[in-house]
Parts: sequence; C-alpha cells; structure tokens
Amino acid sequence: MIDRRTDTQIVFVTSHAESMKGAFGRNVGGFLTKPIRYTQFGETMQKALRGLEMERRFLTVQTVEKKRKVYLRDVLYLKASGKDVDVHAVNEVLASVKREGLGCWEERLAHDGFAQSHKSYLVNLAHVKRVGKEVLLDNGERVKLSRDRKGEFEEMYLDYQERHMT
Repeated sequence: MIDRRTDTQIVFVTSHAESMKGAFGRNVGGFLTKPIRYTQFGETMQKALRGLEMERRFLTVQTVEKKRKVYLRDVLYLKASGKDVDVHAVNEVLASVKREGLGCWEERLAHDGFAQSHKSYLVNLAHVKRVGKEVLLDNGERVKLSRDRKGEFEEMYLDYQERHMT
C-alpha cells in the first residue's frame, strides 16, 4: 500500500489573490492575502492544524485474520451487503467481520467527510472526482448514487469542497 500520509500543510501567502485559483491541491491548508489580518491568520492556521489532524485519523477494521488500521485518507468507500461491510481502500479491500451495518459506520464517520450515496455505499468525499448519475472517484471507480440520496449527497459534497478548498 502506498503511504500518502504527510505531515505538511501548505499555506499560500500572496498579494496577488487572482493567482490563488491555480493553487488548489492536496495538503493545501489555506490562503492568506496581504496585508494579513490577525483573525484571518488565526482561522487559516486552525484550518491547517485540522488538516494535519485528519491525516492521522484511522479506522480499525476487524478482518478474519486480524485487526487492521486503515487511515481515513486511504478509504475510498464502504460497501454493505446486509450486515457485512467491505472497506475499499486505495490499494486493498478489507472484509469486516464485525457484523455491523452501514448505519454504524455512517454514525462513526459522520464528521470525517463521508456521505451515503446509496443504501449500500458510504463514500469518502475526499476521493470524489465528479457527481453525475453515479459517483466517479479519483481512482476511476464508479459508485452507485440513488435518486433518493442524490440531492443530499451533492449538497454534502459541495459543502465538503467549500470547507476544504477555501
């Protein structure tokens, strides 16, 4: 498995706000425009610290063999089949044997950028590339998106983008 973890958050400081458009990407903790205001500085640094904290968060998945630690940033989605839930990560699929439904996982991950796209899928919004008739992930996989959940999922994705890209 590729370890994409980093202990770096980038804060861009510029007097040219128009150049910030192209500065989005992984590990961007925020933007500051000159002259820097104290409150703006404090809020941006808090956001960067939250980003670092998120890099360290993980799930513990009980598989048949043993307990496994999977960083949230590496989880693409969780897929349920009854009470069985498979954790689809960047380079592996882990079958949980805890026999918990997706609702338990959704409750646990409610504040970590996960949203339910379908009754069987809980998606990590950090890996969403596009939302259409289905959810396209950054690795090219497609996840089901039910008509009943589409509006709420899109709203949660836009909110996630707003919180993490500004």
